[in-house]
Amino acid sequence: MRFLAAPGMTPIKGALAVIAVLACCPGAGKASAGKLGSSPIYRNTAPGVAYAGSKACAQCHQEVYDQFTRTGMGQSMARGSDSSQIDKVSSPVNLFDQKIDRHFSVYRKGSDLYQSEYELDASGKKVFEQTYRLAYAVGAGEAGYSYLVERDNYLFQAPLSFYSKTGSWELSPGYEMRDQGFSRPIFMQCIVCHAGRPSPAAGAERPSSPYQTDPFVGANPPFEQLAIGCENCHGPGALHIRERQAGTPPSGGTDTSIVNPAKLSPELSSQICMPCHQAGDARVLRPGKTMADFRPGTPLDETLAIFQMPLSEGAPTPSPLLGHYFGMRLSECFAKSGGKLGCITCHNPHQELKGAQAATYYRSKCLTCHTLKSCTLPMPSRLKTQPPDDCVGCHMPKQNLTAVSHAALTDHRIPARPDEPYPDWAFHLATPQPADLVHIDAVQGQPDSLPAIVLFDAYAQLAPGHPNLYLSRYLATLQEAEQQNPDDPFVFSALAQQALAEHKPDAKEQAIRDLSRALELGSKYPVDYLRLGELLRESGEIPQSISILNRGLALAPFDASFYGMIAAEEMGSGDKAAAAEVLKRGLEELPENDDLRALSERLESGSPAP
Repeated sequence: MRFLAAPGMTPIKGALAVIAVLACCPGAGKASAGKLGSSPIYRNTAPGVAYAGSKACAQCHQEVYDQFTRTGMGQSMARGSDSSQIDKVSSPVNLFDQKIDRHFSVYRKGSDLYQSEYELDASGKKVFEQTYRLAYAVGAGEAGYSYLVERDNYLFQAPLSFYSKTGSWELSPGYEMRDQGFSRPIFMQCIVCHAGRPSPAAGAERPSSPYQTDPFVGANPPFEQLAIGCENCHGPGALHIRERQAGTPPSGGTDTSIVNPAKLSPELSSQICMPCHQAGDARVLRPGKTMADFRPGTPLDETLAIFQMPLSEGAPTPSPLLGHYFGMRLSECFAKSGGKLGCITCHNPHQELKGAQAATYYRSKCLTCHTLKSCTLPMPSRLKTQPPDDCVGCHMPKQNLTAVSHAALTDHRIPARPDEPYPDWAFHLATPQPADLVHIDAVQGQPDSLPAIVLFDAYAQLAPGHPNLYLSRYLATLQEAEQQNPDDPFVFSALAQQALAEHKPDAKEQAIRDLSRALELGSKYPVDYLRLGELLRESGEIPQSISILNRGLALAPFDASFYGMIAAEEMGSGDKAAAAEVLKRGLEELPENDDLRALSERLESGSPAP
């Protein structure tokens, strides 16, 4: 049964799937030349500087504020009760998906939108039904909107999304194969690129790892600011506001109280965009860091290391999906600029242009380096494009998507021709350490310093899909991480996996010791509790197993695996009342879960535990 197959039960399975979406780019203006060291030191990058919110910025920058709030970033999130959302449901919407055998409805009630999900049995009687108010809409509308619901002060995705290009309500991305009801949690690493300032649940020690994504967004209210705002790119604004209101003159001619991306080096300014526009093949938070620690104007690598697998000749071209910066680095434009080309060389994040206006604007950017004669296509042919004479339309083509997620698939490699091969230097971007990865956001011109725990995390994400390339490196860095980080529960989780993978006579006992140590060290990874619980059950230690699983359930009350495993063990030990109680709790939280319902029916029929 599916709930018994806990994620991560096989060696290095379940590596982190990064979900990064639309977010911030730095302020308008042409990036200044120079390396990292040529950038001013901004005082609002200090950890203690407070945020003020975008509306505080509007007091002095009303025109820019109004422009920005009309962009996709400025409209990245709204309340579900916003008129733009209410207007999508003039009458109730009903949908049945045969593949997952679920009925859905979306309807208005007062000034709010609600979404329901239910299942019917053969006689037409409802097996279950759950209904939630749509608290937040995620998206700027170009592709569509997904919706969030609140449950016990945590956020979860709703099963239906609105798709703008088809004008219809359909299953949310990820629900096509398996119904997740209203129990798909919203993690910080997902929503941080859609919202101004989300508030994470407290208590997670390692917010990113192959074994568990970072904490739920779980606070009240869950967002200190809804949409992406000024401070996402300029950093905390309280210091700047205080000094301007006091009339304190800037010292040295540069106002260092607030980050101005236009005065940063191209490298630093582009790193403001990278957390959300450059996914990479592996992303690892530095030890003790969360994305809330990143301050625009500081090297991103101090908070988050982003890695890309090296290109190899003859291999398929990587998708441009959330690979904007890496694509730009592979361009001849970047190479011939001497690294001076950056995101804000071409982009002004304060405004969003479309159609002919966008074509004219970006053509003017191209003509700062090129001339009208640079294009060998005859002018009559260029004028036939829509919009006419559109440089970007030819050299930065977009992939057309109808899905809600990750709609910006512009090719930032800027090829002169569609079949243009990679330059030779593109195959030699990896640095000596690590030699088998491209550390995208490493600070150029400085020695690359990567702790073993960071490399181990990266290899753990890559090894499941590429064992021939990265499994040996994963195992080697595990040994280094064990020596350097003897008190990290993440390391002991991996040691347990390694012991099980090696199939030694004492593998199970070793894994139990390692996982027990991980829990002693405060592991917040539900999979550790699931794996240890299963190993204890296999060793015949049922009461200890149930105790561990109950601890994990308290940590992850929306994880069906815990309810199923606890109930199965209670059934196996003959305590049907305890099994019935845990299944009742599980179905109250997760009524859509077919496995829990089947186990409940099995208990009622008197069948033995699976």
